[in-house]
Amino acid sequence: MRRALMLLLTMFVLAGCTAAPSDKPPLPSVSTTPTTTSTSTPAPPSPPTTTTQPTAAPPTNASGPKVVTIQGSAFHPATLGVHVGDNVTWQNADGFGHTSTSDTNVWDTGKIASDEASTFTFTVAGTYPYYCSFHSFMKGTITVT
Repeated sequence: MRRALMLLLTMFVLAGCTAAPSDKPPLPSVSTTPTTTSTSTPAPPSPPTTTTQPTAAPPTNASGPKVVTIQGSAFHPATLGVHVGDNVTWQNADGFGHTSTSDTNVWDTGKIASDEASTFTFTVAGTYPYYCSFHSFMKGTITVT
């Protein structure tokens, strides 16, 4: 019985391999060769632009809220200039916790969970380096004038 079943199965498989041709048209083939295009006239290069900023002034974010985004295990921007009395908010856009911890113990936000924020008010002028206490390679600086 087992042998007859195996023979029947083999005949069925072979019959499928030798089926009559279909009336359907063949499927189109897909080319994986990249194509290139060229332009007849290249665009002229843009002239370089230069801007100058005083070297003594701290970096600023005067046009909007003072926000440092934590994303990709980094502070963005890494340096920020603010004025005495300004609030700085650290917004965590990563999927795990971070901190903003002053190198000189001026502030420590504690854990800022994913999609949460913490704010600190700067009341004294100075330069304040900081880091994430969970990821010490993450560093930033706030300059208060």
